[in-house]
Amino acid sequence: MREIDNTEPTQVQQPGRAAARTFWQTFIPALIGLVFILPEVLGILSSELGDSLPPALRAWLLGAAVVVSGIASALAKIMAIPAVNRWLEHIRLGAGLAPVPSRPDVGN
Repeated sequence: MREIDNTEPTQVQQPGRAAARTFWQTFIPALIGLVFILPEVLGILSSELGDSLPPALRAWLLGAAVVVSGIASALAKIMAIPAVNRWLEHIRLGAGLAPVPSRPDVGN
């Protein structure tokens, strides 16, 4: 088992796991939206307009969901590279915890 370093975010320590999680976090809503909901909406519009949908539309939309999810997971893996994560921290998009703002002592 790999020892976890508490000084770096887990996304940086295990970029493959971060990419896989991002893939599924993106794929599930993309699948639902593109494969199940969008064809129904297009079917309603098509029946109202008198046009029929191509039979391969669901397969094409499934492929689109996989491509979008793959791009998202690749970006997650790139963003988990330590140097990239350090750069992202400068614009407050790093994977680490946000710094806690210091508060002046009220009682002094």
